[in-house]
Amino acid sequence: MGVKGMLSLLKDYSQIYQDIRFRDSKLLVDGTNLAYDLYYRSNLDQNRGGEYLAYQVQVQALFTTLADCGIKPYVVMDGGSGTSDIKLDTLVDQARGKVRRALDAAQKGRRAGILPPFTTTVFEQTLNDMKVTLVRCFGEADGQLAALAREWSCPVLSTNTDFYIYDLPAGLLHLDHFQWDSVKTSGARGYIPCRRYTTSSFCTFFNIDRQLLPVFASLAENDNVSLREITCAKKVLAGRRTELSLTARLEGLLRWMRGFQTTEDTLTAAMDLMPNVSQQAQTEVRTEVQKSMLEYELPSSSLGGFFSEGTVPPLPAEMLICVPDWVRAPLARGELGADILDLLVHKRKILPTQVERGGSSARGPSKAEETRRVGPGCTRAGGCNCGRSSSKKKEPEEIVKDDQFRRLYRSLLEAMTQTDPGADWGAGGPEAQFRASMEHLHLNTQDEEEEEEELGGAKGLDLGSDRPRVTVRTRYRTKDRKDRSGNPELRRKQEREGWL
Repeated sequence: MGVKGMLSLLKDYSQIYQDIRFRDSKLLVDGTNLAYDLYYRSNLDQNRGGEYLAYQVQVQALFTTLADCGIKPYVVMDGGSGTSDIKLDTLVDQARGKVRRALDAAQKGRRAGILPPFTTTVFEQTLNDMKVTLVRCFGEADGQLAALAREWSCPVLSTNTDFYIYDLPAGLLHLDHFQWDSVKTSGARGYIPCRRYTTSSFCTFFNIDRQLLPVFASLAENDNVSLREITCAKKVLAGRRTELSLTARLEGLLRWMRGFQTTEDTLTAAMDLMPNVSQQAQTEVRTEVQKSMLEYELPSSSLGGFFSEGTVPPLPAEMLICVPDWVRAPLARGELGADILDLLVHKRKILPTQVERGGSSARGPSKAEETRRVGPGCTRAGGCNCGRSSSKKKEPEEIVKDDQFRRLYRSLLEAMTQTDPGADWGAGGPEAQFRASMEHLHLNTQDEEEEEEELGGAKGLDLGSDRPRVTVRTRYRTKDRKDRSGNPELRRKQEREGWL
């Protein structure tokens, strides 16, 4: 989740970066990070439901530019919070902060960094339409992304400061220095001016051993551990008793670490800087630091086979008992949202925060309550009982036809899309945009065989029919269908079942 103050520190020492002309290369993209950051940088609406069409244009422009410069992007998305709860407190604190900022934005009418709820959905659908390769991890993507970057020796595009700590041979391209909208030309092909960061350059500049970077990140009050008791920065800058800025504390910590060669020596010395803390407390702090350092140990990459051969990565061993195997492939391909893993593994979901009008028209709380009630039921309808043995697991086709699943699914859609009497239903209004977005998803659980039977046989209708044809674009394919308004009985049945 990043090292606080790292970007500010590097602004003061910009010579650590290397100016490069980036083209004709593979590029691993931190997809979830880019989806968020690109929306914020695009100066789009945050308080009235979002500007998804304009955002889609920005996504298309970025990836078109990459293709024009001979850059092959491989996008890796987060898949929930994983099996560990090490960052739960941080996630909850972030959610509380968003709620406070959303209230402030609603009251004062200013932007507060609240992402519209369907931003990542639009991002993923746009990449799917553009045939950009995308994979979703079974948990946070940072470690797998860094592992593949090391295996392929290609750079990573991200604003996540965790990548300043991972040892990446081809380095990190931070979006602040990635001038994709200012392409230059040299020879037959254009290039993107950008600046590259490498751990070797950072460690050379500050004269510390590269293997100590995870220790530095863990001691520097990153998101995983808080060590406010450590006063090493004050000790280094002798005579200063005033409160130090975060940048000064990071720089002081780096200077202090110059005298150490091993992780163990550094941790032992850090504990000695906490004289007023009991031995038990020091042990607990040391354990937390070591646990945090494990986040920077790169696993073997399981994504290379997916990008080269389409091989779906295996589920982590901790998930096998609570996640049905049929979830694996559609989740990895991005056909299922990341939230399903948190629902199955942790039985919880932290709902996104959005800016709402005050008064009686505020709909978020009631929708949140309904979603919390219905959402977990939809995932359990498949017969997956985490931690308990199940006598029979249903196949995906059986789940979709299951009456309980269909009832819960309709309840969830109703909770999300029911009409607000006070809403602006004019063209471009937030309610209209939301409903248009939902219609664009083309949610339909009827399989093709059932549809063909109800239409009386597609082949029979094709012969000699002069009815107008409509083209329906689904998430998986585009196909021609007969205009259903011309079949009154089918339309009545669909209205009765709630599909229209």
